[in-house]
Amino acid sequence: MESVARTAEMPLTVDRDATVRRFPVAASAVAAAVCARAGRSLTAQEWAGFVPALPYREVCPSATARVP
Repeated sequence: MESVARTAEMPLTVDRDATVRRFPVAASAVAAAVCARAGRSLTAQEWAGFVPALPYREVCPSATARVP
């Protein structure tokens, strides 16, 4: 990483090859980015393993959770 900047919504980085990456920090933006990348919500079992302190909820309502 060569450079870091921050907009009102998120930090930006620029790599040596001039690739700009955005890192959302608002909870809703992070959830949207994760849902877009994963294409599904966590299963109840995955949720219990990753965020056991919170009750299970569907984070990606437009995606159907798939059980591997």
